Amino acid sequence: MYRRRHHCRMCGDVVCKTCYVTRSVPASETGRSRKFRGKNTEMVYQTKFCLRCVTELRTIDKHEEERGRVHPLHLETIGA
Repeated sequence: MYRRRHHCRMCGDVVCKTCYVTRSVPASETGRSRKFRGKNTEMVYQTKFCLRCVTELRTIDKHEEERGRVHPLHLETIGA
């Protein structure tokens, strides 16, 4: 039987269906930024992350909330 595998968009590890989490990521952070129907509205993509990376992202989010600011997600500076 074939099992579909998924790639973490941060570290690139291959994970199974039960070992990833989907998070909303602004298009500008994924490199796929574009206008939506001619408007300046930024699109948001559902992006897959392995459990290890999403735990790290949640830690960063928590620290940023405690500092009272929101920090953009920089995929190239986090991870493996």
